[in-house]
Amino acid sequence: MAVVGVSPSPKNLGRNIVLNLIEFGFQGEVIPVGPKGGEVAGRPILPSVSAAPQPVDLAVILVPAGQILPALEDCGRAGVRGVVISSGGFSEYEATRGVVEAEMLAVARRHGFRLMGPNCIGVMNLKTGLCLPFPLLARRDFVQGPHSLVSQSGGVMLYLADLFSEERQGVQILVSEGNTLDVDEADLVTALADDPDTRVIFLYLEGIRRGRALVEAAARSPKPVVALKANVSQSSARIARSHTAALANDERVVDAAFRQAGILRVRDLEQFIVAAKAFALRPLRGESVVVACMSGGINVLAADACARHGLTLPLLPPDLLRGLEARGRGGVIHLGNPMDLGVIRDVFVMLEALEAALSLPEIHGAAFCLPSPASAGGLQGGFQVDEIVRRIQVLSDALGKPVALSFFAGRRAVEPLLGTVDFPIFWSMTESIEALALQRAFWRGRDRAKAFAGPGVGAEVRRRGLPAVLGGLEGTPSALHVSAVLAERGIPVEEISLATSPEAAEAIADRLGYPVVLKLVSPQISHKTDVGGVLLDLATREDVHAGFRRIIDTARAGLPGAEVQGVGVQRMRRGGHEVIIGAKRDPAFGPLVLFGLGGVWVEALGDVAIRLAPIGREDAMDMIGEIRGSALLRGLRGAPPADVEAIADILLSVSRLMVETPEIQELDLNPVMVWRDKAVALDVRMMLGTAPDVR
Repeated sequence: MAVVGVSPSPKNLGRNIVLNLIEFGFQGEVIPVGPKGGEVAGRPILPSVSAAPQPVDLAVILVPAGQILPALEDCGRAGVRGVVISSGGFSEYEATRGVVEAEMLAVARRHGFRLMGPNCIGVMNLKTGLCLPFPLLARRDFVQGPHSLVSQSGGVMLYLADLFSEERQGVQILVSEGNTLDVDEADLVTALADDPDTRVIFLYLEGIRRGRALVEAAARSPKPVVALKANVSQSSARIARSHTAALANDERVVDAAFRQAGILRVRDLEQFIVAAKAFALRPLRGESVVVACMSGGINVLAADACARHGLTLPLLPPDLLRGLEARGRGGVIHLGNPMDLGVIRDVFVMLEALEAALSLPEIHGAAFCLPSPASAGGLQGGFQVDEIVRRIQVLSDALGKPVALSFFAGRRAVEPLLGTVDFPIFWSMTESIEALALQRAFWRGRDRAKAFAGPGVGAEVRRRGLPAVLGGLEGTPSALHVSAVLAERGIPVEEISLATSPEAAEAIADRLGYPVVLKLVSPQISHKTDVGGVLLDLATREDVHAGFRRIIDTARAGLPGAEVQGVGVQRMRRGGHEVIIGAKRDPAFGPLVLFGLGGVWVEALGDVAIRLAPIGREDAMDMIGEIRGSALLRGLRGAPPADVEAIADILLSVSRLMVETPEIQELDLNPVMVWRDKAVALDVRMMLGTAPDVR
């Protein structure tokens, strides 16, 4: 590999990269390149990559931004297959410098090589000795392990490497992406999923551009993908924009997409360690766990944590509990689940209690808290602590169930164990519960993630193009056009007819039957209620005549530049549940559908469920049951239940429409009125535009 931008000066950062490669034992040839010549670590500094005596596979470039394009051209002429650009000063510094980035990408495309960066510290692979960061590093500070990290921040990457090493979890491959001009996290998840030395993939992301590609790659991965998505506040957005040119994403969409693809989202960097330890355990194949500790208070906290994370604590058999109570001291505690082992001072009995509970078919795993290692001796029954841990490991392996182990002690008492046992130790019972919950979330989401990544779901889909009724239209088509499109796709929509005069409105109302609704029809006005463009419950011809004039006059007075095409007339509907079914095309994740309570409630409560399209019926039914207001749809206090199957049918149809018609940017069916036996969209709105490429 070549390091471009090297000089013999001790202050030269390119020189540091060469020294890091030597320090980490890189297995290939290292070729320093720089215009001033000289040598570094006994290696001559060549004037160009093209001057190298043998083919170069990979180059890392660390030169001023103004010298990047000639350096890339040199790499292209030399037949380099991959280039890491560590230099900064591009779009993360000033938006107008994105033009230079486009030129860099054009050079790479012309010569057929891939780019990583710019504005990154590159890649580390502890197995091969590849080490491209420009700060000087020491190999002894890094513990090798089965965890690979992808970070949009070089500093976070190095911090995580230190954290994983300190906790004896270890790292394998570390990647600092920078501005993700070419290679990004979607590409890297695909590659790491195939890496035999990686067990868990970790992502630190500040912005997501190709969200659809990322979640599809994660859904295909047989390995857990754990992500921390930062840049969720206005303050962090400003910092991230100047840091890695990252743009903020809609966090509700990120949450939904990650869940759908089986990506485990954590709240802080330290939780990465909990996840790493979690996936070193046996798989948790169900929600039912047993909790045991010598402190009643810790058990209370553990029970709360289980409830918070959706884990259950089944009742244990009475004969098991009574037998353990008989072997305790004092006879003052009745055991249950959690098991309070405070009166049991014999480690033999504690291990027997764990084995007895874990052997039950209805128990899927355990969170087990041992007394402090500093209490070795009488409390531990003469066993060395590391031997006790090994016995627990053997038990877990034999039963094929996870045991999340912690100690009733602080870090100082536990840390000496980390270097003597090859079994994860958590710092608290709460961490143990979090680990089991992460495990369960991964295994529970596997089938759905596989379905999301399967044929026809996020893969090749049939494009039908823009319906003929919308041909030549742009922006916001009228409700009449939208209703026609939806009806053509089998979506039930309340009939709406256009009236261009009061007399025509009266005739339509007579045909439909009273009462009726009048709605302003204007391509420039999508939220008609805000401008007085909707009148409800008009019961007579006189009401319709006066209402027509009122809507037209109000629109022309308030919005004189708007094109007023007339007034839509619909039958007034009552007595059902109002819900909203919508869709949008997210710039990063592509088409998605949403569901929530209708009318003004969706804005007032923000109670919506979101999925990336296309969805299946199971997804649709989950969306309906997911919102907090779902109890209203089941029928409360004698109210009739809603036809949730009809709601699901509409969700599926809207999902297909969005996937098959990329010109549709937004679609709102609000409200959809749902009765006991049917559902009908009463008001519809659509926005047309050009679909972004999210792959």
